[in-house]
Amino acid sequence: MKNIIKAFLIATLLQFTIAANACYSTGDRGGILRKFSYKGWLVKSWEGELALTTGGMQGEIWKFSVSDDDAAKEIQTFMRSKDASKPVTLSYCQVYLTWWMTTTDYHVLALTQAK
Repeated sequence: MKNIIKAFLIATLLQFTIAANACYSTGDRGGILRKFSYKGWLVKSWEGELALTTGGMQGEIWKFSVSDDDAAKEIQTFMRSKDASKPVTLSYCQVYLTWWMTTTDYHVLALTQAK
């Protein structure tokens, strides 16, 4: 009986670890960066908002997180530049089970400036 419980716990932990790190979906979102900040009580993370644009009109706000320090520095540098009001494309990976680390399921991997 103990071996069955151990096997179940190991399988559950393995499944949780895989699900927490695997991309459920990937994609790109375009718009204008509105906000980017480092926040949290115990576990701090980079969080931001992108104002989605459609046909030159501002649409809904898309909230995202950044886990990678290099991507966070890239976004910070852009936000502080003179081009901060220009449209960008954010490449992201949707990851579930990260509620204890970040506030969103969307983790931005890279920023591309619109031309």
